Amino acid sequence: NPIVRDSYDITLHAKFSHGIKNGHFNASLTNNPNPCLPSEPDCFQEPLLEPVKPEAINALEVGFDSSWMEKRILLSAAFYRYWYKNLQVFDLVNEAGAIPTQQLLNAQSTNVYGVEADLQIFPVEGLMLGFGINWLDSTFGNFVVTKQQAGRNTQRANLAFNYAGNSTIAAPEFTLNGTAEYLYLIPNWGTVNPRIDYSYQTQVYLDPQGLELISMPAYW
Repeated sequence: NPIVRDSYDITLHAKFSHGIKNGHFNASLTNNPNPCLPSEPDCFQEPLLEPVKPEAINALEVGFDSSWMEKRILLSAAFYRYWYKNLQVFDLVNEAGAIPTQQLLNAQSTNVYGVEADLQIFPVEGLMLGFGINWLDSTFGNFVVTKQQAGRNTQRANLAFNYAGNSTIAAPEFTLNGTAEYLYLIPNWGTVNPRIDYSYQTQVYLDPQGLELISMPAYW
């Protein structure tokens, strides 16, 4: 609902949405590379990985849009919260003497929430200055993965990996952006519109293990 005054107006908004993504199979990764032999009638071949379950999300956003000083200042901000169920995540399988492969898994729970804000200022005619910031807290909740890894004498052992508390993939804690733009009118010719943009993001991890080796550092 807009709140209108002589020099400013504010619009509040709230949004809730629900989405799903289909399940998946990891192809040959779901099969044990050491199958039972015909001479082993009592052997049971256990799959390495269960089929990937469908992913679901409930998303909530609450925020406002506003204009001030006869629309010379535009400010908007929002808080958002995501509830994932069975978030589908790629994990790296990398063993000595084997080709690295990716497998798709389900994170049992994920904690995602953040705040974003945008500001535009028009100090003089033709000039626009823009600023934006986003803060994100996105971590895995309950996420335990059991992998079979080669040990001595080529035997394979089941090892548990706990990713709880690690950052989700490609989720920077802070993102900044800005713009400076000037529109200059040349009579009988047209316009000149120089513009400068910048952006920044903090470090992101490209694997649920949260390893520095599999990450991208902060950059402008």
